[in-house]
Amino acid sequence: MTQIPARILEVQAEDYQSCFFQASRLYEQGNYREALAYYEQALNYRPNDYWSWYRQGSVLEDLGDYAAALQSYQKAAQVRPEDYWAWYSLGYIALEELQQYAQAADYFARARRLKPDDYWSVYRQGESLRRSNQFAAAIACYRAALTLRPQDYWCFYRQGDAYQGLGQYEQALHHYQQALAVRPGDYWAQFQQAQTWEQMGIYYQAWNQYRCLYLAEPDDDQTQYAWALCCAQLGDRPGVIRQLEPLLQRFPAYYLTKINQDTHLAELRCDPELAELLQVAAVGLVNGERA
Repeated sequence: MTQIPARILEVQAEDYQSCFFQASRLYEQGNYREALAYYEQALNYRPNDYWSWYRQGSVLEDLGDYAAALQSYQKAAQVRPEDYWAWYSLGYIALEELQQYAQAADYFARARRLKPDDYWSVYRQGESLRRSNQFAAAIACYRAALTLRPQDYWCFYRQGDAYQGLGQYEQALHHYQQALAVRPGDYWAQFQQAQTWEQMGIYYQAWNQYRCLYLAEPDDDQTQYAWALCCAQLGDRPGVIRQLEPLLQRFPAYYLTKINQDTHLAELRCDPELAELLQVAAVGLVNGERA
């Protein structure tokens, strides 16, 4: 094997350091594309440099090029497989930006092995598993995360979601109530509580919760629509009409599609008053009154 002269190695080291320094300075100034060019040049001098691959991933992430960022973080992990941050960054990109949930769960598992007491890796592994419908495994992660943060709102809340996914509604309700014990009056925990009551067939309690939430946030169309569906379950035709009319006025395109597809409203779509509301909304869209 031919030995590279020391003088050439020194020049390469100086060139690498210059490129890396320039890249880091530009990155800190928010000049991401210029920084990217310098990190690429630094990697020409040192193709197996962990920090250049990792920081290039950060730049690409900030630029919104998530697939390329993932590849850079993968390179960093290959160079330094014992580094927690490379695996965590891979998991975060896969989970939050690329929706590659099974892969994200594997990345966070690697991060957890390197840093077992890190709450975020445990919690986000649970999120990756929940979003890939692996509800029981997700619950195990949330429980582990709670040993690190015993009063964490999100662990209780997401456990409720996971138990809903399993159809274990009493457990779901219990965990939403625990979330509310941490954040009393939290809007979305109360909304999910109402959803769970509805799944359990406790319609009047759900109806009353939707009503209270709507009075607190009258601009929230999701709650108003859920209230309408609950009215349908109770056989309250006027209540359904009363909630759907303003939604069709505000968001006709979205709610025309939703109402026409919702199985909970199948019978009511034949109601003359609701049929007329749907017709008026449809005509308004055709005439360009609302997008």
